[in-house]
Amino acid sequence: NAEAFKLYTQGRNLWFTRTEADMRQSLKLYEQAIELDPDYAEPFTGIADSNSMLVQYGFSEMKEGYSKAREAAIEAITRNPNLPQAYVSLAWIQFANDWKLKASEKNYRKAIKLDPKFAQAYHWLGINLSSQGKFEEAHAILQSALKLDPNNHVILFNSALPASELGKHSIAEENTKLGLTIAPNYYLNWSALYRTYKRQVNKESEIEGLIQDLEQISNKDRNIYDVLVHYNW
Repeated sequence: NAEAFKLYTQGRNLWFTRTEADMRQSLKLYEQAIELDPDYAEPFTGIADSNSMLVQYGFSEMKEGYSKAREAAIEAITRNPNLPQAYVSLAWIQFANDWKLKASEKNYRKAIKLDPKFAQAYHWLGINLSSQGKFEEAHAILQSALKLDPNNHVILFNSALPASELGKHSIAEENTKLGLTIAPNYYLNWSALYRTYKRQVNKESEIEGLIQDLEQISNKDRNIYDVLVHYNW
């Protein structure tokens, strides 16, 4: 159904911003898509990912959010067992809620096998591998994600951790700055840039400049205040 596809695509674009209002609106669009085409599996992955990220970014309660996400991911797999998005949705729940890192990793790799050009699978696999302390592999996987989706401000943010852990501070710096250029209101990249500076020597002037920029932001969120509190402490 062409209209269902359009609604799903619009929902994904809203989800991509990671703002609460947009992610909640995306859920409404996915539901509308399903009403038009109940057998269409992709909107169920959208419901799963929006609920997961609402929890991840602190906008929803964990138990309820991941329960809805799991139900939707299973519905997607039931409708299309060969849909890579469905295994990525399930893998995030296994990672973030169940803490089954190996089972999660397996499903990410299954999704990549089904679609070697699916950036989100590489992205979230990289986060999983970073959590396991496999920074070399995580860095390589996230670089693959960026080749597929070079202007994704969230991938740019998540790529900073393994790069910094490996001493590749220039890459972490470059990626977080690019992320801020693409999405200035995605404040997690400010946090990542600050951490990258703090890991290096002789970065006092850069840190002072960053703090001055943060102090001028009018609609500060928790991520900005965390940096300011840490710096002033």
